Amino acid sequence: ISINANLNYDRTFEGHHVSALFGFEQNYYRMDYFWSGINQFDSDILDQLFAGSRDTGWYKTNGYADEEAQRSFFSRIGYDYKSKYMVQFILRCDGSENFPKENRWGWFPGVSAGWRLSEEPFIKDNYPWIKNLKIRASWGQQGNDKIEKYQWKNMYEYATGVSYRMRIDHKDVGTIIPGTIPNPNVTWEVATTSNIGIDGNLWNGLLGWEFEVFNTRRSNILLPREATIPFYTGLTNNLPDENIGIVDNRGIELQLSHENKLLNNEMLLHVTGNFMYAKNRVIFMDETPWGAGQEYMNATGHPMGARLYYHVIGINKTAEDLSNYPQMAGAGLGDFIYEDLNKDGAITTLDRKRCDYTVVPQIVFGLNGQLSWKNIDFTVLLQGQALARFYYAPLTDPVSGNVEKQAAERAWSLNNPDSDYPRIGSNIVNGGVTASDYYYRDASFIRLKNVELGYTIPGKFFGDKLGIKSLRVYAAGYNLLTFSGLKNVDPETSDESYQTYPQMRIFNFGAKLNF
Repeated sequence: ISINANLNYDRTFEGHHVSALFGFEQNYYRMDYFWSGINQFDSDILDQLFAGSRDTGWYKTNGYADEEAQRSFFSRIGYDYKSKYMVQFILRCDGSENFPKENRWGWFPGVSAGWRLSEEPFIKDNYPWIKNLKIRASWGQQGNDKIEKYQWKNMYEYATGVSYRMRIDHKDVGTIIPGTIPNPNVTWEVATTSNIGIDGNLWNGLLGWEFEVFNTRRSNILLPREATIPFYTGLTNNLPDENIGIVDNRGIELQLSHENKLLNNEMLLHVTGNFMYAKNRVIFMDETPWGAGQEYMNATGHPMGARLYYHVIGINKTAEDLSNYPQMAGAGLGDFIYEDLNKDGAITTLDRKRCDYTVVPQIVFGLNGQLSWKNIDFTVLLQGQALARFYYAPLTDPVSGNVEKQAAERAWSLNNPDSDYPRIGSNIVNGGVTASDYYYRDASFIRLKNVELGYTIPGKFFGDKLGIKSLRVYAAGYNLLTFSGLKNVDPETSDESYQTYPQMRIFNFGAKLNF
C-alpha cells in the first residue's frame, strides 16, 4: 500500500525563477507465505495432499509472515536567475520501522549549485562557438535502511540441533534459545557525496562533454566488532552489527559526445562515449589486526570485498619439488607450490596476500553510435570494464559439483606429469579454504552489446487507401562479440558463487507498422 502527495510551486518574474516541491510518501508491505508438500502417493488418481502416503514419504509444511513500512517527508527549493546562476536545496526526513523509535528518523540534506558561464557577456558576445559551458557542484546525504530487521529487539530462535534438543515423553523436542545480542542503538547507514563538474558544448554539438569528480563516504555501516571485544567473553560469535564501518569511494566520470550532419544534411551522425573510474577503500571496520609484519593481510585500507589468496608459483611435478619448496600440510604431486611470503619455511594462513581487484570493476566504459541516412538507420553499442577480477575455479563447479572438461583433460596425473594444471581431487587446490591467485582471473572485457540496422518505407509507397504512415523493418543482434580472457563464464557477472554460462548471442528480426 503506497500513499503519496506532492505540492509544487513554480514562478518566473523579471528573470528570476523560483520553484519548490513539498511531498509526503508512505509505504506498507506485508506478505503471508505458506506451503505444504508430500512426495509419495499410492495412486495417481487423486493428487490431493490427504491422499499422500505419510508412512513412506515425507510430508512437510512451512509458513511465515513479513512486513515493513517507511514514511518520508521531502522538500526541494530551487532558484535560478536567467538560467545563469542556479542553486537548489533538498531535505529529506525518512522514517523506517527497522530502527527503534528513538533512532527511527533520519534527516538527509543536500545542496547543489551551477554557473552557466556561456550566458555571461564576456563569453556569449566574443565566443559564439561556445554554446554551453557550465560549472556545477553538489553535496548531499542519503540514508539506507535495507538491513536485517529487528536488530534492536531481544530475539529468540527455535533450535532443532542436537546440542539443544531435550527428551520429553520419549521424544526429541527442540528448544527456544537466545538469538543475536540486540543493538538498541542501530540506526541509518549514511552516504555523504560531494562532486564538482564542468559541462560544455562547442560548435553546435561537434564536441560535447560532461566531466565530474566525486567522493562518497559511507559511514554508520553495520558491522560486528572484532578487535575490541575480547574472545574470552564468549560473545564474539553472537555479536550484533553496529554502525561503525566507514568506506570511501572516489573517482571521475567523463562523457564525450559528437553530433554532425553530413552529405548536405542528409546524414546525421551521433556518437557518445563514457568512461568512469572509481575505487573504494575501507577506512574503519574494527578488525583484529594480523600483527607486526603482517599488515599486508589486513582488510582496512583495501577495497570492500578484497580477499586473501595464496600466491601460486608452480606445480609439484617431481619428488624434488616436494622437498625443495615449503609445502602445505598433506601436499603431494600435482598440488600447487605456494610462495612462502613470510619466509618462515612453512605454508600457513599467514602466507596469503590481500588482492585489491574484485568482481566490482574500477573502470567502466562504453561507446554508443547512431547513424541515419535518408530512410536507413543504424545503431551500435559497445561496453566494457577493466581492473576487475573473477575467482573462477573449474575444479569445484558450485552449481553441479562436477569438474569441467578442460580441467579434467589438462589436469596433472601420472600419465600427464608435465602439466601446469593441478590434479583433480586435492583439497589443496580445490579453491575452498586454500583459495589461490591461480584462479584469480582478469575479468576485463569489451563487448559488442547491440547492433541494429533498420529501413523505413514511407507511407506514400502504400498509397492513401491503406492509411499506412510508415513501415520500418529491422534486424538486430545482441551480445554478438565479447573479447575477454574469461571464456567459460560471463565476465560481466558479479556472482562468483554461481559461475554462469557465457551470455547467449541473440538475433532479432522485426517490423513496425504505423497507421
